Amino acid sequence: MEYVATNIRLPRKVLEELKIRAIRQRKSMAGLIREAVEQVYLAKPSTEVFSKALRAATGIWKGRRDIGDPVAYVRNLRRGGRRDRYLAGKWGKSSSTPTS
Repeated sequence: MEYVATNIRLPRKVLEELKIRAIRQRKSMAGLIREAVEQVYLAKPSTEVFSKALRAATGIWKGRRDIGDPVAYVRNLRRGGRRDRYLAGKWGKSSSTPTS
């Protein structure tokens, strides 16, 4: 694997904790950072983890009285231009671009 050097700035307490963990685990600080980046940003969750999270979120809006009917509330959010504005900013599409 080819590595490319980069610099990062960390709060002093984070750096101290990272050094302690590196010593305890007998790893380099760079190795710990690479592992953390891979686990947090590059790892794809297993279908089991995804399914568990989805089941945990099911019914999360049940019983909310401040929004009325949750289904109608979500439909109204989706009908608004917020999603289109987000996509336009993210990928450079105009807000008039049809989306599904």
